[in-house]
Amino acid sequence: MKILNDFQTSVRKALNEINKKWEKYNGLIVAGTHDQKNADKVIKEIQKVREANIPFLGICGGHQLMLIEYAKNVLGIVNATSEEFDITKEGTHIIKRLPAPMLGIKKVKGNSESHWNYYAFNNAFIDIFEKNNWELYLENGIIEIAELKRNKYHLGVQFHPEYQNLKGNPHYILKEFLKVCQKK
Repeated sequence: MKILNDFQTSVRKALNEINKKWEKYNGLIVAGTHDQKNADKVIKEIQKVREANIPFLGICGGHQLMLIEYAKNVLGIVNATSEEFDITKEGTHIIKRLPAPMLGIKKVKGNSESHWNYYAFNNAFIDIFEKNNWELYLENGIIEIAELKRNKYHLGVQFHPEYQNLKGNPHYILKEFLKVCQKK
């Protein structure tokens, strides 16, 4: 299994607490990042695993890149991007800057989830994604969870499940992801 982007330390720690053999499994996690210079390379990796139906989990920035990848390569929005790294200001912003940062613990599906977000999915694209096999979970105006229904496991979350993972009480998303990867 590979983990891409720079916020890997806490993800690795959480996975080790769940199952020490996780690195032998087949899957890809794209963690959060503030460094977008490798975004195109990461998007290509996400495309590869989506097309091969390899389990994928996008966390925060990884969730956002997952949605950009799909918009570019499936929906035909070739200039799909994030407002965060669109220096030309000519792209189609699938990801937009939030009016105020979303920081700290927020409820998602009744669970306390850790957030550190300045950007989120642009809700103007909800309909086109839902019409194209996506299940989107909206809470407080933010798409918190996005899942491509036709793939075995292709999921992105706006929050950080690794921060809510406890030894002996694993976060349900990380636990389920590892279960799917182990079977693959």
